[in-house]
Amino acid sequence: MVAGGASYRQAAEAVRVKAGRALDTAARRSPARKKGRKGKVLAPANRHPQLVSDWVEVFAPIIWGAYAPTAWPASVAIDECEFRYSQPGKPRGDKAFSVLAAVGYHAVGRPYVAAIEAVPTADIPTWQRLLGSLQGRPAWVVGDGGAPLKAAAAAWTGNEESQAHGAAADLAVNLGEDPAAEPVRIWRCEWHLARPLIRALPATVARDRTDRIHALVTDAVRSLVGWDRLLKELNKRSHHDPGYQAAIRALLNLRPVVATQDGQPTPGPRSTGAVEEFFRQLENTIGDRASRMTNKTRTDALLQLIAAHRNGWADESAWAALIRDHLTAADGHAPEQRRHVDRRETPSLRQTPR
Repeated sequence: MVAGGASYRQAAEAVRVKAGRALDTAARRSPARKKGRKGKVLAPANRHPQLVSDWVEVFAPIIWGAYAPTAWPASVAIDECEFRYSQPGKPRGDKAFSVLAAVGYHAVGRPYVAAIEAVPTADIPTWQRLLGSLQGRPAWVVGDGGAPLKAAAAAWTGNEESQAHGAAADLAVNLGEDPAAEPVRIWRCEWHLARPLIRALPATVARDRTDRIHALVTDAVRSLVGWDRLLKELNKRSHHDPGYQAAIRALLNLRPVVATQDGQPTPGPRSTGAVEEFFRQLENTIGDRASRMTNKTRTDALLQLIAAHRNGWADESAWAALIRDHLTAADGHAPEQRRHVDRRETPSLRQTPR
């Protein structure tokens, strides 16, 4: 249930009812702190989330470890997503945490989440830690050109400076560990390249997907021939509408990247679309709970369960067998629960105030 998106409260209630150990089903109130005031409304004891949150902490890593890869696949797409929660007086709310994810590709079959982690801040060091969590290295990496690709360049090509300005996209580097190994190639996501061009277009044109300029944008981020065609079209339109000048400037800024990627073989994905799709699912699943997710270890365990479900690995009987085998090997004792409890003033999934 939790892997499929159910809350801890929903799962806890279902478990207690099915086990015939239902607790109080009526809402309660906490003791009043001040005279004349009512206490806080509490959920029925039957829906207390601690039961399931403890299980997720100790058993989700066991399930993830049975399915997740131990080495990087040939091709990966990497990206990050920031989760926020509403706060009065702040239009964008406050940041809760960021999720880093890497989606792997097989020669056949659908892409799958190969690695995932929640972090207080998404920066190059945190990305390098995630990229170093599996053995080996992929031959093809696609990202949006920010911290993910800079970290990939440093971790897998040894050439961080080449990504410093975000222009070099094809870092074909063989580190020498295996003379027969293919060099790692790092590719800028074509969707992310096209997005600033679309946003820079006049609003009516940007919204009109039937306008031929959208097809020209797609070609412009793939080859210099397409880039030239789009530039000519934008210059032509700008004679009658100065609103195209912003798109021309955005296109000129992209030329170094397009020139680097032009004509290069593309054995892997050209965009981070699969990661973006997973992030949309994740937002729908945990977005409204982000403010309450402050413990990194427990959040990582929950993310692993959700990713396992998305990957098609969810199997109640198989998961029960994995947990049972683990308990049998440990003489019936589960791993110690609540080992990763944070101090209230220093939650592990929030930035520590300076």
